[in-house]
Amino acid sequence: MDGARARMVGSWIVVFAALGAAAPSALAVDLSVASIEVTQGFQDGTVGFVGGRSTMVRASISISGSGQAVPGVDAVLRMFVNGVEWPAGPFFSQNGPIAAPLGPQQGVLNHTLNFIVVPPIASSVVFKVTVNPTLAVPESNTANNIFTSASFPFQCRAVVDLAYVPMDYLPNGGLPDQSLMDPGSGDNFLRGVFAVGEWNYHRSPLGALVWDQDINGSTGELFTALMDIRVSLIPGAGYAKPEFVYAWLPGNPYSGNGAANGIPGSVAFGNTSIERWQRTFAHEIGHCWGRPHSNDSIAFGQIDVEHHLKDPLDLGPMHASSKKDVMVAGLLTNQAWVSWVTYNDCLTDERSQCVSFAPPANGGDGDFDAWWPQRRPAAADEQRCVRVAGVLTHEGRSVRLVPCMRFDRASPTIDDPLGDLAIEAADAAGRVLHRVRVRTDTMRESCAGDGSLNPTASIHVLMPETPGGVRIDRVVVRDLAGAEVGAKVGEGVGARAGAAAVGVNANAEAPVLASIDRSPSAPTLSIDSIMRAVAAMPPGNGEWKSPPIEIRWSAQDPDGGALAAMLLYSPDGGTRWAPISVNPDGGSVIFDPANLPGALPGRGLVRLRVGDGLNVSETDAVIESMFMLGNPPDVHIISPNADTYLQGATLVLHASGWDMEDEYLPNGSFQWSSSLDGPIGVGRLLSFGRLSPGAHVITLVGVDSDGNASMRTIPVTITPRALPSADLNGDGRVDGNDLGTLLGSWGSFGVGDLDFNGVVDGGDLGILLGEWTS
Repeated sequence: MDGARARMVGSWIVVFAALGAAAPSALAVDLSVASIEVTQGFQDGTVGFVGGRSTMVRASISISGSGQAVPGVDAVLRMFVNGVEWPAGPFFSQNGPIAAPLGPQQGVLNHTLNFIVVPPIASSVVFKVTVNPTLAVPESNTANNIFTSASFPFQCRAVVDLAYVPMDYLPNGGLPDQSLMDPGSGDNFLRGVFAVGEWNYHRSPLGALVWDQDINGSTGELFTALMDIRVSLIPGAGYAKPEFVYAWLPGNPYSGNGAANGIPGSVAFGNTSIERWQRTFAHEIGHCWGRPHSNDSIAFGQIDVEHHLKDPLDLGPMHASSKKDVMVAGLLTNQAWVSWVTYNDCLTDERSQCVSFAPPANGGDGDFDAWWPQRRPAAADEQRCVRVAGVLTHEGRSVRLVPCMRFDRASPTIDDPLGDLAIEAADAAGRVLHRVRVRTDTMRESCAGDGSLNPTASIHVLMPETPGGVRIDRVVVRDLAGAEVGAKVGEGVGARAGAAAVGVNANAEAPVLASIDRSPSAPTLSIDSIMRAVAAMPPGNGEWKSPPIEIRWSAQDPDGGALAAMLLYSPDGGTRWAPISVNPDGGSVIFDPANLPGALPGRGLVRLRVGDGLNVSETDAVIESMFMLGNPPDVHIISPNADTYLQGATLVLHASGWDMEDEYLPNGSFQWSSSLDGPIGVGRLLSFGRLSPGAHVITLVGVDSDGNASMRTIPVTITPRALPSADLNGDGRVDGNDLGTLLGSWGSFGVGDLDFNGVVDGGDLGILLGEWTS
């Protein structure tokens, strides 16, 4: 074992001769490790572990020969991955030395010696804990000082993509505070309670979503907009389709705190009220995982391993067993953590599973680029689709549809045999070309915690634009709830598959709740100008990151129908299209180009797309590349939080990084350094325990493929403590005196056991000689 890697110079003075001089009562003390608890946020002994995730190992100390707590007890930990010792170790405790209690309680953090590690994906991870490694506490028996754990598998889980959308909410407040939405702030609770390979939580390439309706009466319309962003606009812009999209409101204008579009679902929104916004976010994503409301407690004392919730409410890392599960409605952030069922739903959800991944056969070298799960590939069935959307009012069963819209890259909605609505597309002769069923009963409960029900549900369906090569001329929404159903599909006649599941008969058509017919004429439109905006004010309370651009256009419908517009932007001549604005009003939009990828020279395009129901028209215009320059990456520090750590304790250096051009930044994009100690390392997630005592400024620099860089800093204080080192007598030198002490313990457990394997041998001699003071 390399001495520079394994040792830290400290001043833990251990006088070996003290063993012989100790009082008989002191020599009666015997320390050993009774058990360890391994946790990644929740642990009851049944849930699995995820590789590449911060992990706490808690060692409970067993004491015999003493009638009271024993002070000055510490330990070290070594980690073995598939039989090979992990090179980042050995690991010193986060909180030692402690006064080890006679009866340690699981719910008291400092009743155990605690270690932080980041195990890789591996079939076997074994922890070895050595208690009292330097014999600082005189013992009657040292043969039982090393504890070897069972073998734990650390499984692969995917990088889960979650895009957030700031809502420019015009009725009240404009844009939310950006600092409340940022990675390392808005997602803190989410990261603590849902174990995935990594959360790729990032801003949507759309930028802010302007909303001028009262949110309490327009949740269905908002879900339609968010579903458009997730399933159509983001993929259409050439980006990976996120598993989830979440919209942030300014403050808390919504009566229910937040809502999701289903259980399970894929889009949600919530508040930025300081005492509840972090838990609300995790709660709504819990609905998207498939969790309903509960009244569960967390049942066991649980750990916020990276201490995410230190900011801003100053919550401790230990959460008492009396706290409620995150899925209890209406809670504040300080009232909740996570129960077994909710935690496990995330681990077992298909969206968190690795698609294809083969970890290395051995322990590796600590480089997580080789271990990190890959993102999911694009769906194989992406095609040009028509979006049918609207709002169902549960009471009275009525549907209001909005004009359909075309999307160039989207996956058709999958038919649900348990659906209570059927959406049919027919040709001019009335022949049904495509039919899909959807459920609207999966999000009735309000998240306000008062037992009320949501009055409406969102309808959002994607259909092939030309099923079988035939144009759609009519869309019909039928009510299947309690109805008898039959339908012609293509040339044949067939009963609705799964009809028995909802108690229907296949002999009669279900009632029509709404329909859209293709009008005779398509909209006419033009892009009139693209220019720098003059004296433009930013929307809401936001700030322009770049000089804003204004686009003016004209659109009319010869048939006098309602129109729905969309502005798109292509940086590469039309291969991919990013949304500039969805449903803009007034014939003009002012936007910040910093929210969009940079354009290739001469290939920037703007597209105006307008629909009147089923007819869709579009027109393009060139946008000068000088308007659309490349953007630096959006980089944030997830942990550490500004805090104080003991010398030798593990710091988890956890970064978030997303780029408009590159998307999810790879490990090599992140560089960490200390104002006192210089470069620390490279990677999205590092564990590091070798900072010197003092006040550090930790700097994170993220660099994209174009060389654009962003920087974040955070203060961290390291307080001195005594640590084991090759300087066995603590005189500041590694010399013959230390060699003599080591040889005096040769072949036994003693102060010369520098690699903590239980015996002083040649490995320890090599470490001492490697640190010899010249």
